[in-house]
Amino acid sequence: MITRRDILMGSGAALAASIAGQAFALGSRFPHDQRTIGNFRVDTVTSAALDQTFALQLDAAPSSVWELVGSHIRLNEWFPGIARAYVLEPTSTNRSFAPLLTRQCEFEGDLLTEDIPYDNGRDAYAYSINKDHSNVLVPISDHLGVFTVEPVQGGKSLLVWRQYWRKGLMGQVGVPRLVNRYMKPGLQNLVDRYRGGFVAVS
Repeated sequence: MITRRDILMGSGAALAASIAGQAFALGSRFPHDQRTIGNFRVDTVTSAALDQTFALQLDAAPSSVWELVGSHIRLNEWFPGIARAYVLEPTSTNRSFAPLLTRQCEFEGDLLTEDIPYDNGRDAYAYSINKDHSNVLVPISDHLGVFTVEPVQGGKSLLVWRQYWRKGLMGQVGVPRLVNRYMKPGLQNLVDRYRGGFVAVS
């Protein structure tokens, strides 16, 4: 299993190579290389490539993990920088999809707005940053994030967080900062809460 130091400091090719060999050997119902999650098609929101994937094995039942991670208003309990999250009626305009709902996060004094195009209420949901309704500087475009939570052997859970996005020039510097300052520490908070560890990062 990948150590906390590996995650926080990064270990290059070893981490990237682990995604196929470790996480999905656990038996994910959501294949890493397909652009369909359950009955949700990624291409309805973005044509961007899958660029970042995290997988955790957590020592808790999927229902327990989903109760927290699947909640659109409990992000402040595990994700750094978010003071409060709440759900509004959809605010999306001029987008290629109609969101189910819109989530807003008070993020380090600014407002981050995310449209939720998919949520099966059980083990998977997708969200997309709405830059038109946010005042947070986000170094990516054509974004979609997807969370899935599945049972694995021993009553444990496999949590996979996929990120589809285009980086552009600003993203070459901004994305590593986003990943290392917010995403990895947020996931480490879940590991600390439920026990377990990272099984793949790419």
